[in-house]
Amino acid sequence: MLFPSRIHLARAGLLLFLVGLWQLLWVWGLPAYVLGPVDIVKHFFAALGSEELYQHIGASLLRSLPGFAIGALLGVALGLLAGYYGRWIDAVFTRVTEFVMGFPILLFVIAIGFILSDRLQRITLGGHLAHGVVSLI
Repeated sequence: MLFPSRIHLARAGLLLFLVGLWQLLWVWGLPAYVLGPVDIVKHFFAALGSEELYQHIGASLLRSLPGFAIGALLGVALGLLAGYYGRWIDAVFTRVTEFVMGFPILLFVIAIGFILSDRLQRITLGGHLAHGVVSLI
């Protein structure tokens, strides 16, 4: 489809109207802590040129990529094991996966924290932390 539909044009028009209204309200006296759309675009392009943004992105990648790599390797290894041996190993992995996916993640984290709370209270990292600090984190 080469031409946008009427719904797409209506949505784009509504978006332009709302951004224009936001800019007008900002010019007419919104509080100073509310930036207008023009200022947000200026700050966005200024952030793209700053080194601080790339440091934050690098730090985020350094935190997330090892977890992704561990999860991917573990998932591939378990998947290969279940596929190669099949039957009861596959059935066990399937049931464990269904059991875990049935829990809301917050409830699962609270349950794991409750189970491990005594052990977490004793972690001090060689005396650098007070007792119980790790369980708060």
